[in-house]
Formats: sequence, C-alpha cells, structure tokens
Amino acid sequence: MPTDILALSWKAQVALASGYAAYILAYRGIRAHHSTQDTVFLALVFSLVASAQLWLTKAYSPILSGATAFLLSVAVGMLWRRRGMELLSAILRRPNTTWSDDTPSAWARLQENRRFPVSQISVLLKDGTWLNCEETSRFNDAPYAPCVLGTSGDILMYLTSVTPKGGDDKPQPSTRDRTFGDRLTYIPSSEVARVNIRMLRD
Repeated sequence: MPTDILALSWKAQVALASGYAAYILAYRGIRAHHSTQDTVFLALVFSLVASAQLWLTKAYSPILSGATAFLLSVAVGMLWRRRGMELLSAILRRPNTTWSDDTPSAWARLQENRRFPVSQISVLLKDGTWLNCEETSRFNDAPYAPCVLGTSGDILMYLTSVTPKGGDDKPQPSTRDRTFGDRLTYIPSSEVARVNIRMLRD
C-alpha cells in the first residue's frame, strides 16, 4: 500500500476505502477484464457516495460518520450490481443508443447472473460424456450450490447422472451422502465441449 494514502485525512481514507469496497462487491467475479484505470475510476465513483455521506454527517462522531459512509457506499455497490447495470442497459437500448453491455464474453455474462436461479446444468465433455444435474434445487443447502462457473471456463457441479457416449444414463445416488456430505465434481475447461443450463424466471 502506498504510504502517501496513509498521509491523507481520515475522511479521504474512508472515502477511498469505501469506494474500493463498493467496487469489489459491484463487480465481483466480472472484473478480470478491467484495466488499472477502470478499477481506479470506478472506485472513485463509488467513493463519491461516501464523501457525500461524510459531509452530511459531519456533525456526528468520526466513528459513526465513517461507518455510515462505508455502509452506504457498499449498499450502493450492491444495488448497482443487482439492478443498476441492467437498468442502464435497458435505458440505452430503448432509444437504440447502444446494445452493448461491456461484457467481455458470453461466459462472463452468465457468471454475473444473480437474478435467475439455475435449475438444470449439463456438461458435454470432449470424449462425448454428458455430466448432468437434472434438479439443482436438491442441492440448494449444499456448499457452493447450485454450481460454480469459473472465470477460466471450469465448472463445479453436483452430478445426478452421467451419460457415456453412446451409452445409457447412469444415476449417481451417492452424490448426496448423510455421513460424508455432498460430492462436488470439478470439470476443467480443457475438457468442456458444451454447456447446457436452464434457468427459472424470476
């Protein structure tokens, strides 16, 4: 950490820390393509929320003022991720200003989804084998449920059946075990040929 930052006033430090925390939450899992400049300026945008809150609560104690500024910035970051990005895209599409949403890839767009629950996932391996989870809701209480889509294209999922190439569907009843827990299967991106995902409407 640059020592120059520590020489700033406590208000400036709170604003910068709050802005960066909000940025991290708002772009969690989808910031791999951001440049250093993107990170800096997006964090500064969120820090404006903290700065405004610090000014509004300047009569309060530094601890209360700083805490509320941090929490408000983080809340704005989460709201931006939950609704803001989608709303901005809709506003820009309506008058045909632009249909681009800055998503670096279709996989990244799928990763940022937090609105539509995944109900089924099937992965076709390069050797022709299908790995399936026909009902992801069965694993809603499991760790890392219902699946994990890695930034490099790798996948973690709970198998309910496996279908070898040209073979019959083979159920996997041992995926859930009361003694040993739920079994996750890791699929490296180098083995993936195709992914089918079903999502429920909200």
